[in-house]
Amino acid sequence: MKRVLCAVLGLMLVLGLGACFKTGIGDPEKSKVDAALIGAWKVQAKEGEAGKDQFWLVRKFDERAYFVQSFEVEHRETGKTLGVLSFKGWLTTLEGQQFLVLENLNDSVYYDPDGNGVDFFISKIAINKNEVVTQDVNAMAEPLKNIAERGALEKAIAANIGNNAIYGQEKKQYVRATKDEIAMINKLKGAMTRGDLRP
Repeated sequence: MKRVLCAVLGLMLVLGLGACFKTGIGDPEKSKVDAALIGAWKVQAKEGEAGKDQFWLVRKFDERAYFVQSFEVEHRETGKTLGVLSFKGWLTTLEGQQFLVLENLNDSVYYDPDGNGVDFFISKIAINKNEVVTQDVNAMAEPLKNIAERGALEKAIAANIGNNAIYGQEKKQYVRATKDEIAMINKLKGAMTRGDLRP
């Protein structure tokens, strides 16, 4: 079990996910899907970076939430991936700022009654037609540290909405995957569990 947990945590770091919370923010039962976020997204590489491609697949879970998968393609020719992480995601707004909340569906609590509970990742998000920009909320930031109750976490983030100390230093930019990239994704075994994507 410990080996599996370490592998999952390592993959999260590779895929750019920061420290996790023990609760989310917002109510997924009252959220509403923004169709502009649905689709296949590629992490925009920085200048000088090359090699592995990171993708996020966002599909409609229901009218309120998304089914999100994240993975890294190590070799396009073989379609070899560095594992797939799955999340339930929803949007919420605090103090006029929109956030994306990801509930980690890979946690042991779903198959191990002695697990440590569900982890959540929270990011500021700006959604445009062909670009998404996110910035992680840092669970280790002093104003947010060790908060495990949703209402308390919402109040703490709202009170520090303009405090750069609660966010990760790096903003991540995502662009829509090309038709060729989507064709490659649809061939990857195990990556598509809710039907093929369409360009």
